[in-house]
Amino acid sequence: MRVRIPVTCTDGSFTVVTSVGTDGLLHGLRPDTYSGCPWRAPPYAHEDRFTERDTVEIIDAWGV
Repeated sequence: MRVRIPVTCTDGSFTVVTSVGTDGLLHGLRPDTYSGCPWRAPPYAHEDRFTERDTVEIIDAWGV
């Protein structure tokens, strides 16, 4: 599952893109520009090996 987390700072904005496997472990983490345009896989990636799903962000006392 790929999760995109928008981050807004005083000097600009960016997006943190993470990949989480079915085992619940973090498989990828990268910063990305905050342009609002959809992410496209690089030419060497096999997109049929991945599934993208919408997620719900829950903010509570332990949230980051």
